[in-house]
Amino acid sequence: MLIDTLSPHLDIESFNLLSMSHNGEVSIDENRVLRAKFNEINLLWESVNSLASQGYMQFSILPKQSLPEFTLVKNSALIVFDSNPYILTNEVFNTFVTTYPTTALNQLQKDASKISIYPNPSKNYFSISFDQTVNLEYEVTLIDISGKILQSWKSNEQNPTFSLEAINAGFYLIQVTNKFDFKAIAKFIKQ
Repeated sequence: MLIDTLSPHLDIESFNLLSMSHNGEVSIDENRVLRAKFNEINLLWESVNSLASQGYMQFSILPKQSLPEFTLVKNSALIVFDSNPYILTNEVFNTFVTTYPTTALNQLQKDASKISIYPNPSKNYFSISFDQTVNLEYEVTLIDISGKILQSWKSNEQNPTFSLEAINAGFYLIQVTNKFDFKAIAKFIKQ
């Protein structure tokens, strides 16, 4: 059985069951609790057959029309196998907007001509080269793929170098801004 309490930000009337891996029944009660009961599902152990060890349910649901911009809707569910204790799924979230915002990744192509990051990839450091002369102090920010700011530096050098020895290997964004109108973002790989 799958048990999922639906967010009050969602329109229950728009619920649409798209598919289920096995036959079953789906209901939503007055407390917005969705229950999906799979009939005779009899999943195999994953070590025996990975595909036959999986069950799923897929549905669509719309947000309420009066939802304010940038409303965050979180969700997780409980999965119950036979009479065993439930398993709580990972929490997911969606932010609802009427116009999709421009993200740093959308800006990469436009901003790529403003700065160059080298060497890229690199193990211990990176340097920045600007396509124009730098006359003002600027800030360099290292951002991970989840959007978390890991480190920031301030500089006014034309070709600065920054240490990355304390940073784990991975994919990052390097953002360079000043307090006026300069903004550039570039991709960087730390080995």
